Amino acid sequence: MTINNFEENIDTRLLERGLQYYQEGNILTIEQIEEGLWEAIVSGTEHYEVIVELQDERITKSNCTCPFDLSEYCKHQIAIFNFLKYSDLAKNPPSGKIKKVQSIIDDFSPEKLKSVLLNILKENKDLRNDFLKKEN
Repeated sequence: MTINNFEENIDTRLLERGLQYYQEGNILTIEQIEEGLWEAIVSGTEHYEVIVELQDERITKSNCTCPFDLSEYCKHQIAIFNFLKYSDLAKNPPSGKIKKVQSIIDDFSPEKLKSVLLNILKENKDLRNDFLKKEN
């Protein structure tokens, strides 16, 4: 599925809700943190984090923190798809945040990196649980 044909692959009701979220300004923040990798906050019942990864206009990854599980994509993700297809702001260059993170990591010693990672995992339950899943 590509950013140019996603409408062909998603239920009409979800498409309508996602377009409405886009048009009504429910996308609170959106940023391309590296080439093709977008992160956003979309307002709904709560604020949800959405990640969309594009490679040659193909949607290769899309996740949302909302609890919706009746379809592969939720209205929050579809709002982002609409932004990426229709907004001129989607043409802005990446922010370079991932390169900055990589630069900081490169300067860490292995011991310092382990310490930082452990502290992050102590403070973030969801990230810790994801980390533990990857270790199995």
